[in-house]
Amino acid sequence: DEGDVLLGRYRVLGKGHASIVLRGVWRGRDVAIKVLRTDSKRDSLKREAELLKLANSVGVGPKLFLDLGFALIMEFVYGMRFGDWTPKDEAEARRTIKELLDQCRELDRVGIDHGELSNPVRHVIVGPKLVIIDFESASMKRRPANVTSVAQYLFIGGKRSEFFRELLHVEVGKLIPLLREYKERMDDESYRKLLEGLKCVNSSHVHS
Repeated sequence: DEGDVLLGRYRVLGKGHASIVLRGVWRGRDVAIKVLRTDSKRDSLKREAELLKLANSVGVGPKLFLDLGFALIMEFVYGMRFGDWTPKDEAEARRTIKELLDQCRELDRVGIDHGELSNPVRHVIVGPKLVIIDFESASMKRRPANVTSVAQYLFIGGKRSEFFRELLHVEVGKLIPLLREYKERMDDESYRKLLEGLKCVNSSHVHS
């Protein structure tokens, strides 16, 4: 009975179209347990599990411990939702946003489109580490748009884009061509140029 979503009389960590997420304990550790809803159109969570395994292989997403088909047992991620996070200074903002973009780049690179990052407020947890959560809408059938979705939210059309633009000294007129080039090429060079434009260089996730 823990979380910020009310389900009847009980609190849960999350509720989606296909599943609900509960907090629990598995083998002595805190976990998040995603359970298929009885009214879901899906017959299992196996597709989501496969995408999460691939994301995990490049260091993205909560660690998947066990796939039961009807339920997934995952690492419980400590922290606050991105929508509740306010950086204490420019350095923290730049470091956190760079980590988020790096993880988005990894998803782009392996062909996963998360599907919900045009509004990441509930799908990114900021804590001891930054974690992109909830791969329920993820797909490999769409062209990935994780980096561009997050960058557009942060600096162009999101609720707090003006705040982030001013804090990081980002000029939209210079950012848009960089985003356009990355969207077209989606390679390491165009990603590096985008990071340089945001003054977030030396990315550990840019592959040479």
